[in-house]
Amino acid sequence: MEEIKSDTKSGNPVILTQEQKAKILGLINSNVTNPPSVKDILDNLFPDKKLDGRSFEGKAVKSIWQH
Repeated sequence: MEEIKSDTKSGNPVILTQEQKAKILGLINSNVTNPPSVKDILDNLFPDKKLDGRSFEGKAVKSIWQH
């Protein structure tokens, strides 16, 4: 699992599941010429939260994108 430093609100690390990683890669690979933004991916993975690339979840998504 991909672990990013602790979320300051809960103190728990942000860990992406294998399913979330697969979903991220699927979203990116579905349109290679115009991939979704980090915000679009976050909205897809965490629909009940208003997150952006600066959030701990956003950093976790970016770390998958860079691998």
